[in-house]
Amino acid sequence: MGKLVAGALLASLAWGAAWWLLLGTPDVEPGPCDDRCGEGTRCDVQLCVVDTAEVPAEEPAAKKKGRKRRRKGKGGGAGSPSGEAGDAGDVPEAGAPRVDDSHIPAFSNGPQALDLNGGSERLSDAQVRAVVRKLTPKFQRCVGDAATGDTALRGKVKITARVNGDGKVSQVSATAPAAIRDSGAVPCIRKAVFDQRFPTYDGPSMGVDLSFEVD
Repeated sequence: MGKLVAGALLASLAWGAAWWLLLGTPDVEPGPCDDRCGEGTRCDVQLCVVDTAEVPAEEPAAKKKGRKRRRKGKGGGAGSPSGEAGDAGDVPEAGAPRVDDSHIPAFSNGPQALDLNGGSERLSDAQVRAVVRKLTPKFQRCVGDAATGDTALRGKVKITARVNGDGKVSQVSATAPAAIRDSGAVPCIRKAVFDQRFPTYDGPSMGVDLSFEVD
């Protein structure tokens, strides 16, 4: 009986071994790279490589936003040669000349040199009025460029000029209300007349009266 039990046990073991060989081992999913990668490494296409942590890119520092300060220039603000309004500190003081008229002589009624061989012609009123029409836009620009703030520029501007026979102006004087005078427009007006050419005539120099209204 003991031999029979031993034989049966050996037969069971043999049958179990055969069954294990036949079926094989249970399916077990191997780890990445067969679990060969240690701490600080990772599996990349079946190769263990050093695992480098991705460092986020540092954001660029914000640019400082600031208004570039406008350089102060001579004659800045309203009426400046560039036509741009400057900062509050750039506005010239009242009466500051925006045009240099220091080279223009003032009108004088003193004795004038006469050409004894010259003629006796004079400019007609029509010729003078034609020149005034040409000067009017220049006068308007002078007053417009000088206007600042809420000061109203109104009144009559009177001009006296000496014109020579060749049509050139040699002397200019101008009077204006205080607001226009203080605005600095008068030097511009004087220069506009001084640079203007009148018709030529055969005669001695003569005084010419001009005027215009500002309203």
